[in-house]
Amino acid sequence: AVVSTQSTGRRTLPPSDKPMVRIQIHDIRNDEYEPVVRPKAPPSTLPSNVTFDTLPTRVPANYLQFQTDFRKLRSHPEALYHYIRMIDPDVYPKLFQDSLEADQLFRILDVFEQYYIRDELNVYNEMYYLARVKRFDMAVMFSTEAQQWTISRLLQYAADQASCRVSVVKLIKAYNIRDLEKYDLVKVAEGVDMEALEC
Repeated sequence: AVVSTQSTGRRTLPPSDKPMVRIQIHDIRNDEYEPVVRPKAPPSTLPSNVTFDTLPTRVPANYLQFQTDFRKLRSHPEALYHYIRMIDPDVYPKLFQDSLEADQLFRILDVFEQYYIRDELNVYNEMYYLARVKRFDMAVMFSTEAQQWTISRLLQYAADQASCRVSVVKLIKAYNIRDLEKYDLVKVAEGVDMEALEC
């Protein structure tokens, strides 16, 4: 039955026959627990679909791997720059074989102009081995004026890195730059026989 107390007006339950259990309460100190470590957000230069776990960290073994990575990184030049730097230029012909597309070529050249020059990196070897890729001449044949200017600036920069000026002149021909005056390459080719084959 419910027992009523007149002094307080509260309803109380009758005492239980079960033994009481004592519960100990301890103070909790903040230093007893490890802080929550939140994962770092990827840098703003990485695409939203690339995380630290998926960012390519190995050199592509073939063109198919390169194409997959390129599609992921092409809109994020800083990430693409670090990716391209992992690839030794002398493997370009073997890596691309006859599959290099024009948009890939000029995106790579844009990265060279924007980041290799900024960081004062050698770009002559990269441009030399790109020009040795099969079907390269087809990729540059229909380059736009803006793309020709990109090539021109890279060739001027490469002129200070090549072992001899003839090497750069050969690149001028390979990259299909015909109007040397328009693209400020007269000084680069000055005094060099455009038909020379050896340094």
